[in-house]
Amino acid sequence: MTVDPVLAQGFTIGMEAAADLAQTLQQCSGPEYAVDVSESSEEDSGPQTLLFDPDRLRFKLKERHRRRYGRMMALLRATELVQALAQPSGPFSSFLSRWLIRPAMQLTPNFAKKSMFDFMLRYSLGLTAGGDNNIVEMTRKSKQV
Repeated sequence: MTVDPVLAQGFTIGMEAAADLAQTLQQCSGPEYAVDVSESSEEDSGPQTLLFDPDRLRFKLKERHRRRYGRMMALLRATELVQALAQPSGPFSSFLSRWLIRPAMQLTPNFAKKSMFDFMLRYSLGLTAGGDNNIVEMTRKSKQV
């Protein structure tokens, strides 16, 4: 999945994904999850053991995907909205941007623009929505597991 760099969130997404993946792998690996995968027909080879449970790992990775989906969708919606307003791509949207949205934004007081921008940025970071979109809740839930 790619994200247009309008809100400069690509690096943040990469850091979040890497940290979440590392935590997921850590939750599924170690001696307590060791699985013997030795074939009973091979008598001359020693025991072969995986230090992770493939079924648990598969389950945890699917859970991770579901957990991160809402966050990614919130970021993509925010990015698409900002892109559509800042960089219109068709004659109709260019007309709206030039003759309606930009003049309206020039008339809008700075405190309102700042609060709208701050909300969009917090939304794109997953800090405003409750439940699965909230990165704080995602982190808290993953630490409890």
